[in-house]
Amino acid sequence: MISIDKLALNFLVMINSVLGVDQLPTGEDWKIKTGWTPCGHSLCLEVTNTELIQQCQNSPESFVIFPQVVHAYTKVESIAVSGAKTVLLELNDRKHERTESFYKEPALSCSRVADSAVSLQWSIKSPSHYFARFSYMPYISEARPFSFFPNVTLHMAMGSFLIFIFLLMLIALRSQIFTEPYRTTCFAFFFTSWYFILGSADYFSISMGMLSSHRFADIFLLIGLLNFWKIIYRYAYLSHADYFFLKWNTFASVLIQVLSNSNDGIQLGTSLIFPVKIIVATKFLVLNFKTLRAEPVPFLCVAIFLLSVINDILVVSGLVSLPLTLPIGILGCFYLMILLVWNDVEKELSNVEQLKSLSSELKSANEKLVVRNREVESLQSSLLSRDRMDQMGKLTTSFAHQFNNILNTIKSGLLLLDIESIPQERKLKSRKGIDKAINFGAELVQGIRLTSQNNQEMRELNLHKMVNTAT
Repeated sequence: MISIDKLALNFLVMINSVLGVDQLPTGEDWKIKTGWTPCGHSLCLEVTNTELIQQCQNSPESFVIFPQVVHAYTKVESIAVSGAKTVLLELNDRKHERTESFYKEPALSCSRVADSAVSLQWSIKSPSHYFARFSYMPYISEARPFSFFPNVTLHMAMGSFLIFIFLLMLIALRSQIFTEPYRTTCFAFFFTSWYFILGSADYFSISMGMLSSHRFADIFLLIGLLNFWKIIYRYAYLSHADYFFLKWNTFASVLIQVLSNSNDGIQLGTSLIFPVKIIVATKFLVLNFKTLRAEPVPFLCVAIFLLSVINDILVVSGLVSLPLTLPIGILGCFYLMILLVWNDVEKELSNVEQLKSLSSELKSANEKLVVRNREVESLQSSLLSRDRMDQMGKLTTSFAHQFNNILNTIKSGLLLLDIESIPQERKLKSRKGIDKAINFGAELVQGIRLTSQNNQEMRELNLHKMVNTAT
């Protein structure tokens, strides 16, 4: 049964063959000691040069520029007349247990070459059969290669910048970090940053083998870019069909990279997705060309990304020898993403300001309502007090009237008792009337007391009947 790694190797080698990429360029001054030969699971190459070292000794301020061999271990040694070897330069690790840089072009200062050296030996150990190639033989130059800046320094700076923006967003949007589109934006920054960080793991003090660095870096890049396209889709710059195609193509690529046990298998997963991104980006530019004047930023950002991806595909494929420009393309993409998300942020900030204004107005209205309620309570208290005074006046008047009737009854009865001509039966009847009046008086006082205690109305006493009875 053919494994994914074997299929990947056959496919990538076929691509190299179709594109006409040579694994080993020729050079008059360089002698191939051993061609690309298997050494364990890797391919190794050794070449020597005697002419170049003499030029280097004559011009110690110059540099020997070595070509880029992606993911490979590189070692340069000087060989003395006695056959003793001195290591002058090493890039990455021979056992591929650490990663200094994916794409660095080594440069050797001629000042390090001893006068006793008679030849240079350049050794390469590539963990990838696909990347076991380079486009030119080493040469003498008066200056360091410019490619160190975009291939190493810019990658490191981009990784640091993206992780810084991610942390900044975590702090600024901590209360909304799990809501869209902020979650997707944070994922885009976080995962993409690790592609650049793991590509120069040693510089970030991360101890990781070349295979693991290659695997995780490429997986994180695919996930980060998928989150970018998700933002583009969210704001209707990408059709549902295109986003669906990108999403499942990314899933298939990541699955290949996870299941693969070689750098070639991992590279196959990465190689499958980028042509799709080129197609989608080109379609985006064609469909949005009419809106270039009205909305130039989305068009220009995706155009920069598209050009950078095409350039890096040509470089990685070995068709051209140019600096890598993916960091610039990523910067253009993420600038567009920030602009789109910032529109939502401004809307939310505007809503927050409106809520604050409404809250302030509501608070003011509530304070006025409290004052109004207090005024109403004060007025009700005043009316209640007035009503109580009115009731007290009526009660007092009624009591005085009723008590006056009782006194008149008693007085009338006493006058009748003093008249001797009045029959005894009449006097007896008068005494009973006086007793009733006294009892009614006591009942009247008791009623007033109960009224004050239980807040009940005093019942009316029919004293007129009592007076008529007494008289």
